[in-house]
Amino acid sequence: LEFADAATASKAVEMKNETEVLGRTMYCRLDKPKPKSDRPVRQPKAKPEGCCKLYCGNLSYDIDDAALRAFFEPLALSAIRWVTDRETGDFKGCGFAEFASTEDADQAFLKQGQVLMSRPVRLDWAEDKPKKWEQ
Repeated sequence: LEFADAATASKAVEMKNETEVLGRTMYCRLDKPKPKSDRPVRQPKAKPEGCCKLYCGNLSYDIDDAALRAFFEPLALSAIRWVTDRETGDFKGCGFAEFASTEDADQAFLKQGQVLMSRPVRLDWAEDKPKKWEQ
């Protein structure tokens, strides 16, 4: 759980640590902040000319079309494609959003890092892959 401030978190731990819930003892503790990663922050690539499609990453596994449309409102989304595992069909936590115009895509890109369903969204420009028969 996350609390608004340290005092509230400490009070919750004090009140609820070692209490019984459904016949079992519940243990609560304050957690240490996660150390910052040494991994460099991935920079978005340059926008391809006329691009209307964005890669959307770090998405909640509970996301659906309606939630993504609401996140990008009032921009006109023309298509959404979710990335899934080929064998299991499981959602991979990312997808592609295509917008009606390049201007809408530009506005949507400004939402980089904003929180959607408790997760900061990672956006990047996406180009259509060339079809195998066109290569």
